[in-house]
Amino acid sequence: MPHQHTGDNIVTRAINWLRRGYPQGVPSHDNIAVLYVLKRHLSNEDIEAVIKEMIDASPQDSPTRRFTDKQIRDYIRHSAHQVPNPEDIERVKTRLAESGFPVE
Repeated sequence: MPHQHTGDNIVTRAINWLRRGYPQGVPSHDNIAVLYVLKRHLSNEDIEAVIKEMIDASPQDSPTRRFTDKQIRDYIRHSAHQVPNPEDIERVKTRLAESGFPVE
């Protein structure tokens, strides 16, 4: 079922939760678990906006700076079919809950 874009307010809050929970940036081993947790609260469009903002905030020499919008959308679509292991989900939920994210 496609999600509706829920708005900039939730995107801004999600970015702030991620920055507080992962001040050094989200490590690659948590990417799928973070998307898994976020997609329970955000639309794909919101997640795309969050990813773009996090990429824009990354260092200028970061390889993520080269990602195109299509690559970001493809990554979101591909990750939607992956279920992280329960330990990864719990680790991410704990980090995000400590930063104020409303985990269920």
